[in-house]
Amino acid sequence: IIDMNKPSKQLLAILHSLLMLLWVLNGGSVLAAVQRNIVYFAFIVVLVLLFILRQPKLKQNVVTAFAYSLIIVIICLGIVYIFSIKPQDIMQYIYQIIQFFIQGMFCVYIFSVFTYEKFIRIFFKLLIFVRWHALVSAVLFLILPFLFSMSIGNDFTGFQARSFLYLFYMRADQYSFSLFGIPFTRNQGLFWEPGVLQFYL
Repeated sequence: IIDMNKPSKQLLAILHSLLMLLWVLNGGSVLAAVQRNIVYFAFIVVLVLLFILRQPKLKQNVVTAFAYSLIIVIICLGIVYIFSIKPQDIMQYIYQIIQFFIQGMFCVYIFSVFTYEKFIRIFFKLLIFVRWHALVSAVLFLILPFLFSMSIGNDFTGFQARSFLYLFYMRADQYSFSLFGIPFTRNQGLFWEPGVLQFYL
């Protein structure tokens, strides 16, 4: 008997992979640097959707650890705000608390639903995707650099990059070097800085 109220395994697998991808992108991708709010909003939407569809049985020890952590963060931020020498914008502190809460709920969901093996399996597939994306990006920029004609950036942070269809990115002005007279550009893959890509690889 098929329960029509239960989401399919295929749908959950897609949403879990998308959630993990957005989690990684929020940690230092070009998209997050340029369109931070959109990427973060997409992460929240997918997370909430999974909570609604999956309705996981939350592990009590994970929820308790998250609650204590949230209280400690609020207390620490409150102390900094109260005893700060310079005037502080309380909205920044509220934003930090909301961010911590959302990331905490992500951890609660992951620890309540995923086994260690399942997390590693999805994360490993994600790393393979990151590696192939970086390889294709490097080959495209080496052979067809004119494709990266779109300039993208964030005026607030000063971040600037060249893009091909918002899928591939290069910052040739900052990460170029010459080897035996041949020009090369350090590969950054999905991320705003080559070092972040090296960390994942």
